Amino acid sequence: MLHIRPIQKGDLDILTQIVRDVWEMDSLCGSEEAGRYLSNEYLIKTLNHSTSAQVAVMDGQIAGLVAIREGEKLPPFSFEREKAPAGLGQKEIQTMRDHMTEYDRSCQKLLQDSGYEFEGEITLLAVSPSLQGHGIGVKLFEKAKEQFGHRRFFLYTDTSCHYQFYDHRGMKCLAKKQKENPYRKKAAFLLFLYGSQ
Repeated sequence: MLHIRPIQKGDLDILTQIVRDVWEMDSLCGSEEAGRYLSNEYLIKTLNHSTSAQVAVMDGQIAGLVAIREGEKLPPFSFEREKAPAGLGQKEIQTMRDHMTEYDRSCQKLLQDSGYEFEGEITLLAVSPSLQGHGIGVKLFEKAKEQFGHRRFFLYTDTSCHYQFYDHRGMKCLAKKQKENPYRKKAAFLLFLYGSQ
C-alpha cells in the first residue's frame, strides 16, 4: 500500500540513500564515503530551498520524495548538513561541489534565457531505483501538482534522468541546451526546462 505524507527529520538518512542510489553518487564522487556525504549535502541544500516536501511510503518503506518551492514563500526547513567525515578528501569534495554549482548555474541561465515566468518549481523528485515502476513517481508528481493548483510551475531535468516521464505527465519541454556533462565529461548531455501548461 502506498501513501504520501509530509517529510520528517527522521527520514533524512533513507532519503540520502535514495539520492545516492538514483544519481549513482558513489561512482560520481569516487568513493562510498564521499557519495554518501555529498548526497546528504545535496538533499539538505535542496530541502532548505524548498517550501514543502512530501515522502512516499510503500508498505512501510520510504520509497521516494517530492519537494517544491512556491513563489516567494519562506522555506520552513532548516535541516543541518552533516560534518564531513575525518579523512574525506577535501579536493574531491570541492571538485564535486564545483560541478554541482556549474550545473545549477546552467539551469538558472536556461530559465532566464527562456523568457518564461512561473509561480513554483519542483525542486526534487526521486524514487528509489529498487521501487521504480510501481507508480510512486506518478503519485508524488500528482501531489506536487495538487499543491500548485492552477499556478504554473517548472522543473529542470537532463538526459541522465528519465525525463520522458514529464512528457507523459502533461508537462512541456520549453527549452533545452546541449552542454558538456559536468559529472561525466565524455557522456552526451542535454539539460531541459519543463513547464506546466
